[in-house]
Amino acid sequence: MKRTIAEFKKYFKIAPQEYTFKIIISIILRALLLLIPVLFSNVINEVTKSNYNKAIMLIIISIIVTVLYRFSECLNNYLYHKLYNKIYQYNYDQIVSVTNNNSIFSLSRFTMGEYSNIAINDVAVISTFYTNIIMRTVQFLEFIFIYSYFLNINKFLFLFVLIFSVLIFIISFKTTQKLQNLNNRVKLYLDQVTSSTNEYFLGIKEIKSFNLFEKIFQSLKNKINNYLGANKKYNNNSIYLNQSYLFMWETVRLLSVIYGIYLLKDNVIEVGVLLIIYNYYQKIIDNFSMVLTVNLDYRILNVSLDRVKKIFEYSKTKVGKEQMPTVNGEITFKNILYGYRNNPILNKVSFYIPANSINVLYSKQSCKKKGVFELLLKLNRQHEGKIKIDNIDINDIGDNDYFKMLSITREDPFFFNMSIKENLLLVNNDFDKIVDICNKIGLDYYLSFLDKGYDTKLDNPNINSNVKQLLSIARILIKDSKIMLFDESIDILEVKSRKKILKILKELSKDHTIIISTHDEDVIDIADNIINLD
Repeated sequence: MKRTIAEFKKYFKIAPQEYTFKIIISIILRALLLLIPVLFSNVINEVTKSNYNKAIMLIIISIIVTVLYRFSECLNNYLYHKLYNKIYQYNYDQIVSVTNNNSIFSLSRFTMGEYSNIAINDVAVISTFYTNIIMRTVQFLEFIFIYSYFLNINKFLFLFVLIFSVLIFIISFKTTQKLQNLNNRVKLYLDQVTSSTNEYFLGIKEIKSFNLFEKIFQSLKNKINNYLGANKKYNNNSIYLNQSYLFMWETVRLLSVIYGIYLLKDNVIEVGVLLIIYNYYQKIIDNFSMVLTVNLDYRILNVSLDRVKKIFEYSKTKVGKEQMPTVNGEITFKNILYGYRNNPILNKVSFYIPANSINVLYSKQSCKKKGVFELLLKLNRQHEGKIKIDNIDINDIGDNDYFKMLSITREDPFFFNMSIKENLLLVNNDFDKIVDICNKIGLDYYLSFLDKGYDTKLDNPNINSNVKQLLSIARILIKDSKIMLFDESIDILEVKSRKKILKILKELSKDHTIIISTHDEDVIDIADNIINLD
């Protein structure tokens, strides 16, 4: 409960105006809803007394109140979505931002499906709960008003409805624990289905070439059946419990009306009051359904909050403050212990890379070379030792400055689902510079065979691996950072393209620090230093 209140305070600070308006309109809305049956009951009372003019006047007032109610309902719906959007946007932005603060090792705890469901579905659960919390609080106050009205009519009627309400509330809170467990299982199976579906799409080439469809398809079917079965069980149990409680309430309502008839017979109440009792019971039934929903939603909320918490759990706030107005590009690894302590990837590794040089990383184990790059990119942190650039610990350098001076191109580069031009403009918005670099590395020749040239999307089947690798290299040259990392990206180029790139890198090494992971003799031949990680 403390966590729920703390979360609400956080969201209220984010959207104070939206919450304030939502409180006001929710109170007005529920008050009008309670007023309508009172007005109609008075109409019946006046008709029974033959006060027809007064009855008509009350009907006219009822029409005005109904118009106000409908207008308030529309306004309430507008405010709901405005508040929901603000909370959802905040939560989504937080998750995306904090993902960037997690190490690759931390993020490896998530499957693609789990992460997607947290960022989309769990955020929706949290946003919905804290958007509905105002109206639900007002509905709880409505309970108090209705019970007070019953007490004012007759104390036995009040005690009857109060005792029955408490009894059902106790039963409902106990039974929803089972629903929470079922919901947890539904979320788990949905994560598995989402992950496996993504894997199926990403691995379709291997599935076809190794004729794996039947086995993969059967695995997908098993997971989807698990999800559908769990989802069916959850919904069936939810509906069964909800209908059981509503049946009990309907029974109590009719018993209360029977008691009201006896009160009417003894002239304790008027006939209109009997209508109010019947209508107010409907409000109790509706609000009780809300309470059941809140109870279950509260449990589901805690599951979603725990899942979201996992993303924040291992994120590291960027505390680096050192600014780098000028960068020489000297890099020092000193006694670096990285990986698992009992089986490290880098075991007390030390080396020095001078500024403005070409450096080749050598190792029989590719994980060692990738480890160096992961550490330089701050994707993970070492257990022991120091990594410095220009004699400053990289963790003391603010990320904004740090990643301006460093960039990487990989063996299997990632591009966004945009055109070639859009992907390159993300790095530098000077299109003339982009065209110039593409011409220098010979990429323009390959683009000339594409109908749309720079406007071709990266999912085009005519863009082969050589073109994608050249695009990746174009991207790092366009950024023109002081330190350039090439992770096995030069080796897979065609011979002609490779020679052009090596010539450009030799020229760039006059004022850039270049680190290359490679097995290619041509690349090794132009290196100023070879760093043997073994």
